[in-house]
Amino acid sequence: MVERIEVLIRTQKNLLNSVSHELRSPLARLNVCLAMIRKHLPEEAVDACERMERDVARIDTLMGQLLTLSRLEAGLASGERENVNFTLLVQEVVADGNFEAQSLGKSVTLEASTPIVLEKADSSRCAVLVKT
Repeated sequence: MVERIEVLIRTQKNLLNSVSHELRSPLARLNVCLAMIRKHLPEEAVDACERMERDVARIDTLMGQLLTLSRLEAGLASGERENVNFTLLVQEVVADGNFEAQSLGKSVTLEASTPIVLEKADSSRCAVLVKT
């Protein structure tokens, strides 16, 4: 029974980590979309857009806190590390940048001949560094 409870707790922690990490990228894209929409809004609608931006920022902060908590509980913040595909993280940023650039008639691309892997890194911290 103790073994079963440990598996359930580990599964819950993994789910929390995955969900909080996966929600941050869409939230970042929502912020970009809101900023683009705001440029074309009439003055009376800007307040509503600002309110949405604040709400998205608050959700992003909460997701960041959940991700940090999940990492701490999983032991990754206390020295445990993993290999991180840095090229994939940069590709996500390039995709977001390209989305925004298209509204200006531009494009952003990445040409990577070989993947860059950071050994023994904290993937959540690498993602935060790349995406800010």
